[in-house]
Amino acid sequence: MDIKLFSLCKQEVPASEKGKKCILNCISEYFPECEEFTAFSSQKRMLLAISQSLRAADVVVVAVQNNMYNATKRLLCSALGLGLSRNSEIADKLDTKLSSGKINQATYDANVMFPSDACVMATDDGLNSGFALASGGQHIIYLPIEAPRCEDVVLGSLYDYLTEIDEIGAAESALKKRHAEIIERAIEKLNETSVKVAVHSEIMHDFIASAADKHKLNAGIVFDDEFPELDSQSVDDFYIYTARDLRDRHHAQYGMVFSKPFEEDGKTTVIVSIADESGTNVIRFCEENGETEEELFAVAVDKTLLMLYDYSEFTNSESDEPLTDGDKQLRKSVAVLTGVSVAATAIIGLITAFILK
Repeated sequence: MDIKLFSLCKQEVPASEKGKKCILNCISEYFPECEEFTAFSSQKRMLLAISQSLRAADVVVVAVQNNMYNATKRLLCSALGLGLSRNSEIADKLDTKLSSGKINQATYDANVMFPSDACVMATDDGLNSGFALASGGQHIIYLPIEAPRCEDVVLGSLYDYLTEIDEIGAAESALKKRHAEIIERAIEKLNETSVKVAVHSEIMHDFIASAADKHKLNAGIVFDDEFPELDSQSVDDFYIYTARDLRDRHHAQYGMVFSKPFEEDGKTTVIVSIADESGTNVIRFCEENGETEEELFAVAVDKTLLMLYDYSEFTNSESDEPLTDGDKQLRKSVAVLTGVSVAATAIIGLITAFILK
């Protein structure tokens, strides 16, 4: 498969350089021969290059700077003849920000709109989320370029998307690399902010520890093997209590407990409970698409540590009730894509005509 990478920045900054490196680290796992980004500062010049690359490329990746992100999204979709519709997942993330005045109506409207056939790749805060489109065997992937939002999308969604279209058997190696990057990213953030997390994992705690530098790991994450027995209390109450106890005993900002996989309502499930000063969240990860117990546990670890990077965006500060839709926000599973109803030659014509207006 042939792949082309384009970036749009008025001026390169450390956050965009870090984001491009994150994208390349991912892409090169699935496309070892891929070249560096072709950089643009003009929207129209970039769109013209995209139209030309669609004559041969199987995958086109477009990464765009924050101050041009939503305008370029509208421009690209208009050139492709694609209408935009409101995405409920992103709207759920942004509704509270809008009602509290953290964002205005124009920002909200720009960030909740996506092509209806797109696989949306959410950022943690819902702003500048990415998306992917498939048509006739070709794929267009649109991403934010600055870290950390770029990392949210790449580590949370892009690896999964590329695994679905992998043709060279690269997925196993790529997902191991993603796991290591997720661990390192979380630990660096904990150390930078002097935050301590006490962790108990009923199985596979080496799955976390083995992927990180031990000195850095010990500074941010403490493992605890002391675990009470489940008596007559409900499963949720048990994990709420255990996460709180873990946090208190280690004088940590967070207590985090990973259950071993168990059967619940006919599905293999992993529970993660996270306690902080405001309360405790209980998050469920349920088996999908025939995942093994080990694969499900790995999903729970990776998605939880992605969320931990900006836990304030997720925490439920007013209640200990389990988050019924929590893993919908964490588990950015790959959507079954329906093809966009335009062929590559039509796309090229639309873009070119649009640019030359």
